[in-house]
Amino acid sequence: MSNTVITIARQYGSGGRTVGKMLAKRLDIPCYDREIISLASEESGIHPTLFQDEKKKHGSLRAFAEESSCVIIGRCADHILADVPGVVRVFVHAPEDFCLQEAMKVNSLSVSDVQKLIAQTDEYRAHYYKYYTGQEWKNAQNYDLSLDSSRLGFDGTVEAILSYIEVRKKFDKTM
Repeated sequence: MSNTVITIARQYGSGGRTVGKMLAKRLDIPCYDREIISLASEESGIHPTLFQDEKKKHGSLRAFAEESSCVIIGRCADHILADVPGVVRVFVHAPEDFCLQEAMKVNSLSVSDVQKLIAQTDEYRAHYYKYYTGQEWKNAQNYDLSLDSSRLGFDGTVEAILSYIEVRKKFDKTM
């Protein structure tokens, strides 16, 4: 049996990062997000500012996935780890109004500025994903699960992912 690695791609404001952290806590496994660059830097001895080479980041993602079960948020992890046994690839999304409501909770900006921030962030993520994978970020075929966090709430989204993992373990010998 291999490690269970959950990758989470997410729209800005959908709560994907929150869901990832909640999921990691429930499973008692590490959750890697932005800090993955610092961790990879420590392991490799390469200064974080020099760690912008995507191949180095990708190698570190594979090393984390092979080392232990974890949750990895963003960083094209679904694509990089697609061939690693035990990987569950999740996309968390929500309607525009829900993303705006959630983003307003953490940004001290006007509504129009937060709307611009959401659009710019999602556009950046789509371009980043396309550049490094050659695929479309929101394409459901890139993921095992695509969940609308506005319908389930964050707790329900976590439960849906956990349920999927349990069902998959029954049928997938790599889990």
